[in-house]
Amino acid sequence: MVRQDSGNIVNLAPVECFIPFPSTVSYVASRFAVKGLSGGLWVEGKDLVFNVSTVCPGIVSAPIFDTSPTVGFKRQEFRQDRF
Repeated sequence: MVRQDSGNIVNLAPVECFIPFPSTVSYVASRFAVKGLSGGLWVEGKDLVFNVSTVCPGIVSAPIFDTSPTVGFKRQEFRQDRF
């Protein structure tokens, strides 16, 4: 990108990197890492010729919440309060 004097990097980091849900700790950590990587690339590249963006989609229904093991909370009660 530097050699061609242009470029864009777009990474996806779902909203869970800001609002973690119980039982998805490893998923949240990996998504937060993507957000951190994007921020670091932006800082290092801001004086160069490329841009870095992070797209953070909202909550999407996915089986991860239903299939992840849980400790210390009742999944159904949590879901009723939030969804």
